[in-house]
Amino acid sequence: SALFSLNAMADAASGKALYESKCAKCHGDSGKGDGRVAKKLEAKTTNFSDANTWTNMKGLTMSPEARMVKAIKEGGESVKQSKEMPSYPALDAQQVQDLMGVLKAFR
Repeated sequence: SALFSLNAMADAASGKALYESKCAKCHGDSGKGDGRVAKKLEAKTTNFSDANTWTNMKGLTMSPEARMVKAIKEGGESVKQSKEMPSYPALDAQQVQDLMGVLKAFR
């Protein structure tokens, strides 16, 4: 979506705070999908340090980054992933960009 330009500058401190408050419990402190809640989930949690996470998925024409932005805003089911991934529609474009900066740093 044009609303979420991936070229905007990410704010590392904001991204880290968002990740810690909204993502780390499932995705883990270092993005490996090993957060404290991950074992309780039905689906395997995304590991952002895995190179396969950053390649195109079968059946989806959008880039991995666009897929992640959509999952953040609309939840996992919106990108054919787990319904257990919640949506965060209240995050604005800058917050999503800040969060994406953190996810990219896990690569």
